Amino acid sequence: MSGARRVEDLRIGGGDPHRGEQALSDGWAVAVAVGPAEARLIALYKKVWKTLSESAVYAANAHNLINSARRALNAR
Repeated sequence: MSGARRVEDLRIGGGDPHRGEQALSDGWAVAVAVGPAEARLIALYKKVWKTLSESAVYAANAHNLINSARRALNAR
């Protein structure tokens, strides 16, 4: 079962509101329940994204990889 409810005037910290020591928030809170099939899909997606992030390259390494691929394509 899923549902959403409006969350208004959430006071955090218990401070003095006249001195600006409390935070106010106006937003949405959502709860989603999933069945076994959805839970398996979520686990699969997490595994895929973890594998992709482990094999990814960033910054200078990504630049080098792209340039290497461009050189290989231009050599054809």
